[in-house]
Amino acid sequence: MYFVQNIETLNNPELEIFWKKNNEDEFPPVYCHIPLSIGAVIFDDKYELVKTGRIGGKAVDPEEDKIRKWADAAGKSSTIVSFNGRTFDLPILALRAFHYGIPLPWYYEANFRYRYQTNAHIDMMDYLSGYGAIRPVRFSVYCALMGLPGNDNDTNIVASWYADKGYESIEHYCIEHVWQKAFMFLRLEYIRTKLSLEDYQEKTKKIFDRLSTEYATKHKTFFEKVDQQKLLLI
Repeated sequence: MYFVQNIETLNNPELEIFWKKNNEDEFPPVYCHIPLSIGAVIFDDKYELVKTGRIGGKAVDPEEDKIRKWADAAGKSSTIVSFNGRTFDLPILALRAFHYGIPLPWYYEANFRYRYQTNAHIDMMDYLSGYGAIRPVRFSVYCALMGLPGNDNDTNIVASWYADKGYESIEHYCIEHVWQKAFMFLRLEYIRTKLSLEDYQEKTKKIFDRLSTEYATKHKTFFEKVDQQKLLLI
């Protein structure tokens, strides 16, 4: 099973003091983030869509519940798929699990955190950059190359939505983000020849059609922005 994930976060006011005191980079370090929304797409071993949705509830639901449910769901998967997850998503979630005393035995296994492997964790950003051989390409660039809308590059947009109680916007942003990561993963598996072109096109179209039907009302604008010819390589 492949567990494709995405998180949207908010700064942690209790720990921001350590960041500002040490005059670290403009973007907050991992310990300053609180996960608001965790989105996932789960594939079986044949790259068929099993499930997609939020892990642990809405943006305003208790954080501990989200972390517990994520730890359980991710731990049941053979491979986690992320984009920049090795240095962002997973360290944040692991640190919050540490805070709540939530066991993560699979995360602390040596093979999982070994950078140069794709069995337990595929960080697509790291993998496609040759593990640091080149400067990583932004997620939105990969999306543009595939005919996907990408994501808003405004790092404050989630915080703005949260301040305005736009919790549903955060959740929609998160799930659309993880859908695009899932499509990117299928493209990656095709170029790695894990899938033939015919299989890639068939599975991608099947998933797109299912999502665009099941989520037509709330995510209509997103699906209208997708260039299906680029996505399907036709």
